[in-house]
Amino acid sequence: CDSRQVNDHTVFVTVVVIHIDSCRGAKVFWKTERVKRIRSLRQRLMEEVSRAVYTALELIDVVGNRPFEVHLDINPNPQHNSSVILKEAIGFVLAQGLKSVAASSVVDYITSKY
Repeated sequence: CDSRQVNDHTVFVTVVVIHIDSCRGAKVFWKTERVKRIRSLRQRLMEEVSRAVYTALELIDVVGNRPFEVHLDINPNPQHNSSVILKEAIGFVLAQGLKSVAASSVVDYITSKY
């Protein structure tokens, strides 16, 4: 999940990427939602994490034993603002029994369209 501030709203984009196999690409599905502007960076970033986790938990039964990861749009580099919640976010994902990977370019691409 990623978000963008647009006027008086925050737009969230949640993306699910299903890899077909290593040489045939993937199917991409996404959902966008506009909410009242979230002014706190920490709150907005944790809302992204929460939305990603919620989506993952909804898909667990469908995925079965296939490899499954939750990608977080958080840059671990301390020069980036999102790094402040890295440990908290990964801990939240892992506490749900999910595997976490920080950063995702697909969601960045889709969010840039809003």
